[in-house]
Amino acid sequence: MRRGWWLSGLLVLVFAAVVMARLPARWLTARLPAELRCTEPSGTLWQGSCVSLALREQPLGGVSWQLHPFALLGATLAADVHVDGPGLTLATALKLRRNGDLSMHDLKLTLELPTALIARLSGDLSGHVTAELATLQIESGWLRDLRGRIELTKLFSGGREPAPLGNFELLFEQPPVAGKIVGALRDLGGPLDVRGSLTLGSTPGYLLEGTAAARQEANDALRQQLQLLGPADASGRHRFAQEAAL
Repeated sequence: MRRGWWLSGLLVLVFAAVVMARLPARWLTARLPAELRCTEPSGTLWQGSCVSLALREQPLGGVSWQLHPFALLGATLAADVHVDGPGLTLATALKLRRNGDLSMHDLKLTLELPTALIARLSGDLSGHVTAELATLQIESGWLRDLRGRIELTKLFSGGREPAPLGNFELLFEQPPVAGKIVGALRDLGGPLDVRGSLTLGSTPGYLLEGTAAARQEANDALRQQLQLLGPADASGRHRFAQEAAL
């Protein structure tokens, strides 16, 4: 009797595993948050793709994923995700917990500016963004940890007659202190000599501050913009600070 019970239970588990393994990708995409929309899903729940993924009606591109089933035992959705679209590529290993907290590891990103995804941050800037992040953590809807390197190249500012700004690097090496994430900012060549920092707080917002000086190749328009920051110090550098809530 007991042997028959165990055999029946094993058969039920095997049947459930087979059903789960064959669940189509549309079963998962139908349960995505309202902000995410996946069109033309294919494959299975565990390994699938969408021809197009949109975030808040902004198209990101095609997406593919491979879920890690054992993470589900800890009420966590873990997956390797790849996004490939016009102006955006992304590859990362992510974990999404039941309470909505999200963590990403080994994230690699390329992004063309301007983009509607970060319109409030990019403003009138154009250029190329690359990022290699060891860790990115979002808790309670806001960034809590960030480690890695972000590079902005061929950066221009302005509309009809964009002014070249050069190339820059943001380096996040230290753990958060008192809820604040601080990245070191420096230029990688170009008309501006820049040294500063970007601080991301425990509330949605940022503080960008530092000093800048014009190099010999800077044009007159860029030199005039530096003058708007105020008089230069004894070393010829202008101090800047920009703070905003998101």
